[in-house]
Amino acid sequence: LHLSIRRQRQMCIRDRYQSMLLTGRLWTHLTETDRQAEDMMERLTQEMAASMGVNEAMKAADQLEWVRRMNTIRHSAEESVLNDLIFS
Repeated sequence: LHLSIRRQRQMCIRDRYQSMLLTGRLWTHLTETDRQAEDMMERLTQEMAASMGVNEAMKAADQLEWVRRMNTIRHSAEESVLNDLIFS
């Protein structure tokens, strides 16, 4: 039963892809999804950095710590974007 549902979902995705490709809507859809993902990444990164106190003063005082925290923030934001926008 699980494989049947999974196979049906894959076929639905493939059919949607082919339809969008043939009607010329695929590029528009991908461009819009990319724009939304970039906007969401930027917003989440800024919000997380502000909430964790990662700012220019920290960057000037301790660059390695600033880089470590920003990498952590970016990875968290990317995971959120992937889960909420791409894989949903």
